[in-house]
Amino acid sequence: MMRPHAILRGGITRATRTLRGEEVSASKAQTNARAMMCLTRRWASSNPSNTPPKGGVPKEMLVHEGKAILKLMIGGVLLATGFIASSGFVIEKMKEINPMPAPGRFLELHDDAGNPVKVHYRLRGNGDVTVIFDGGVGETSFDWDKVAEQVAEFATVLSIDRPGLGFSTPGSLPRTASQVAKEYADILEMVNVPRNVVLVGHGAGGYNMRQLAKDLTQHATGSNVKCQGLVLVDALQENLRAELESVSEPVRAALQKMDANGDTVLRLAHVGIIRLITTVQRKKMMDKYSAEALPYVEFYTPTPAHRRGANNENAALPLTEERFRESPPVRGLDVPTVVLTHGKADLFEGMIMQPGITPPAVAALEDKWQEAQRVLAKTVSSKPALQIIVKDGGHCIHHEKPEEVTKVVRALVNETRGDGAGLESLTTATCPV
Repeated sequence: MMRPHAILRGGITRATRTLRGEEVSASKAQTNARAMMCLTRRWASSNPSNTPPKGGVPKEMLVHEGKAILKLMIGGVLLATGFIASSGFVIEKMKEINPMPAPGRFLELHDDAGNPVKVHYRLRGNGDVTVIFDGGVGETSFDWDKVAEQVAEFATVLSIDRPGLGFSTPGSLPRTASQVAKEYADILEMVNVPRNVVLVGHGAGGYNMRQLAKDLTQHATGSNVKCQGLVLVDALQENLRAELESVSEPVRAALQKMDANGDTVLRLAHVGIIRLITTVQRKKMMDKYSAEALPYVEFYTPTPAHRRGANNENAALPLTEERFRESPPVRGLDVPTVVLTHGKADLFEGMIMQPGITPPAVAALEDKWQEAQRVLAKTVSSKPALQIIVKDGGHCIHHEKPEEVTKVVRALVNETRGDGAGLESLTTATCPV
C-alpha cells in the first residue's frame, strides 16, 4: 500500500508539471503574439492605407516568392550553361591532344620569316590535265570532295588546304590573293602533276585563282606550268562589297557586324562552344559534305586554329580587292573562262533578320550580286567568256550541284586536249566582251 506522504508528493509533482506546462504554453502564446505583431507592423508599413487583406496570401509575399523562384531559375540556367561550356572546353582540349590523322600528304613551304609551313594536299586521278580547286574564306580541300570524286575520273585533281586552314599550319600574313597564288605556284613545282592546269575558284577563292592564272600566263613564277582554263564558281568581284553597302545604311552596318563576328566565333572556339554547335548542326553538315569528308570537317572546323585562319583570310579581303581595283582588268589573260552563277536567290535571305533591312533591300542585294557576275564574265579574260546560271543552285554550287561544276571542268579539259567542241558542249550564250 502506498504511503500517504508518497501520494502527497506525487500529487504535488503532477501539479507542478501541470503548472510548468501552462507556463510553457503561455510563453509560446506570447512568442506567437509578438511574431504576429511584427508581421502586422511590416505589412502596415508596406500598406499605407492600413487596409487589412481580405483573405489569402498578400500580394507582396507573392512578389517576394516570385523573385526568389526567378533567382533560382537564373542560377540553374547559369549553372547548366557553365556545365555545357566546361564540357565543350574539355572536349576541345581532348581533340587538341589527340588530333585526327590527315587523309592526304604534306609538303613543306616557308613563310616570310623562314619558318616551316606544313601544307596538307590530296591527289586523285591520273589524267593528263591537272585541276586545282580553291574555296572561299575558310573553305578547304574537303569542300570540293563531291566534285573532285567526279573530276578524278578524267583528270588529275589537286586539292589543297590553304596554310592556316584544315590540316595545314599557318603561313605568311596577310593572306592576300597574291600570297596564296605564290604558295600555289610553289606547290605546283613541288608536286609531280601534269603541267597543263585548269583552275577552279569559289567565292573569295576566285581572287586566288585569277591571280594564279595571271602569274602563270605572264610567267611571273618562272614555272613551266600553263593555265589552260579558269572556272569562277559564284566568285566575288572587287567592286561588289561597295555596291552591296550602297544599298542602305542598315545593310552596311550589318555587313560590318558580320565581319566582326569572326572574333566572337574564335573566342567561343577556344572554350569548345563552336564544337558543341557543330555537333548540334550535324544533320545540316551531313547534307552539305560527302560521307568521306564529314568526319574530317567535324574535327577541324571548330578548332581555334582553323577559325583564326579563316579570320586572317577575311581580314585580307579588302587589301586583295584594292589591288585588283588598282590594276587594270586582267584582259590580257588568253584563258578560256566560265562563270558559274547561282540561280536560287536565297544568298541574302538571312539578312532580313537584321535591324532595318527590308525585303526590297534583300532583292537589291541579289541584283548587285548578279550584276557583279556579269562584270566578271565580261572583264576577266581576253577571250569570250561563258556565264552559266545554275537555276536550282545557291551560292555553294559545288556542294549543292557538283555535277554542274564537273560538266564545266570536263569541257575545259577537253578544250585543253584540242577538242574544239569542248566549250561548245556547254549550252549557254556567249557573253559579249
